Amino acid sequence: MRAYIVEDSKLVRDRLLALLEDIDGLEIVGVAGNVKAATENIFRLQPDMVLVDIRLPDGSGLEILKKIQLCGLKIMPIVITMDPYPEHRTLAMERGAIYFFDKTNELWKIPGALKQMIAAQQASPAKPDQPA
Repeated sequence: MRAYIVEDSKLVRDRLLALLEDIDGLEIVGVAGNVKAATENIFRLQPDMVLVDIRLPDGSGLEILKKIQLCGLKIMPIVITMDPYPEHRTLAMERGAIYFFDKTNELWKIPGALKQMIAAQQASPAKPDQPA
């Protein structure tokens, strides 16, 4: 599974990279700290999964999810935030988020969620336009 991380805090980004580095079947294809760079890279790289913060210096990670959804890209989003308000969760899920985690106390759950996603991806048959 190819993953892209969108997080503006270097501390959190480094923590995420450390948590994810030993997951079999996961390749981090890039990181960004703002909406502009993330959007450009996500559309260019088309990862399988994007891990995105809501609050970014030039906008919201929810904008990224909306663009992914509107373009019909088959990217599985996971949202992380310091502001786990119910309205953020609802909007994230409406925009396709598979998981929604509070950065202050739920980062440890992300590796397990990714392992489940990788297992599901490996268990599903290849799409007709992809080699088996």
